[in-house]
Amino acid sequence: VSVKGNVDQSPPYLTIEEGKSCTLHCNYSNQNFDRIFWYRQEMGESLEFMFALFSNSLKQKERMTATFNTNTRQSSLSIRNSQLEDSGTYLCAA
Repeated sequence: VSVKGNVDQSPPYLTIEEGKSCTLHCNYSNQNFDRIFWYRQEMGESLEFMFALFSNSLKQKERMTATFNTNTRQSSLSIRNSQLEDSGTYLCAA
């Protein structure tokens, strides 16, 4: 099944100091999307699955919290007390 729609992440690039917090945002245009997935990819490594979120949900794992709001068509991934091992490319998919 193919569903058209755009998924945009912001900010496109982010550098923060260790110990600081940050939030990544994922916005999508198709109102029929009912799930969001978050992945992380370290340099030279394959994608690592982090979260699967379904309509209007929140999940937490250690210092990371992911939310998904179908009303605003937005998901976010927050990292508290960032550490060097959090480095990588974060991707959301719908």
